[in-house]
Amino acid sequence: MPQEGEELSEVHQLLGIHPGFSSPGARTGRARLSWPSRLVQQARLLQFGVEFAGGLTLLRFCFTQEDRRKYAFYFQWRCFHLRPEWRVFLHFLNPEGDISFQGDHSLAGAVPEASGLLYLRQAVEAPAETPEGLYRIRLGVWTPELREHLPLLRHRGCRREAPGWCHDAVLLGPLRV
Repeated sequence: MPQEGEELSEVHQLLGIHPGFSSPGARTGRARLSWPSRLVQQARLLQFGVEFAGGLTLLRFCFTQEDRRKYAFYFQWRCFHLRPEWRVFLHFLNPEGDISFQGDHSLAGAVPEASGLLYLRQAVEAPAETPEGLYRIRLGVWTPELREHLPLLRHRGCRREAPGWCHDAVLLGPLRV
């Protein structure tokens, strides 16, 4: 059984390989992942990563188009203390920056692996009235009951949303409807 702090130390170790993902106060401890797994995750963090407060980090994001207006989104998260009240919001923004449709989903009931990795799939369908075109994807995490977004600490491989009500989110995409 790992000692308290060992799992958190592994997260700090993985995030600490990139200057933009510094982790002050990281504890030392034995990593639980095999060295090939650590190497793959470290390489991924050099290209992409979105770190939110609360120890929640998006390591990988991609999507596929399953049908004319149906999409499957795949997430690889890193977390050890997942809060059931957290919700991931996916906003699909038209060229004017307005939300055309959403793909929000709850993290309640999701169980990370012992290594802290959490793999999720979310299906999203663009409504029939959504005009064809390119849409930017805005992603963030929030707690609806408190009406608060999780603060965005660091990001790499994507853009941060402009200052405003959704500044703790990143912009991904584009997605073609």
